[in-house]
Amino acid sequence: MSSPPTSLTALPPNFTSALDRRGRIYYINHTTRTTSYTHPLHPHHHEPYTPDLPYPFERLTSIKGRAYYADHAARTTSWLNPVKLAELKERGLIGEGMGEEAAGEDERARPWVVEEKAGAPREGEVYYVDYRTGKIEPDEGCGDWATGREAKL
Repeated sequence: MSSPPTSLTALPPNFTSALDRRGRIYYINHTTRTTSYTHPLHPHHHEPYTPDLPYPFERLTSIKGRAYYADHAARTTSWLNPVKLAELKERGLIGEGMGEEAAGEDERARPWVVEEKAGAPREGEVYYVDYRTGKIEPDEGCGDWATGREAKL
């Protein structure tokens, strides 16, 4: 983990910093007995929750080992990786008015459906994320799509 810039290491009185289980820096206000990932003197500086994801997103794992993403600013979760979502939007593959399938599209050529591999407890199990609908599909060929609704944190 990289250290924060030197200008961010100075803390006001009654503050200390620590590392969480994932190695992220957080700040402890001993006066109010609260913690925050936001530097008390630099409110616009945030340590990323997950490497390779922009702040305020964090990659988490469900009890089935499937990746999901928390947006700490909006206080929502989604199966959609925000970096991959932005890439697919930029390529024009997803956007407003696009349903699960567009007329005449080849079922096998769906670049907006992304293969993922589960973590523990189902390490390596393949599942698919549909970036148009926000749903996930187990690799069982049954078409049982999990709900794509966002959840509030």
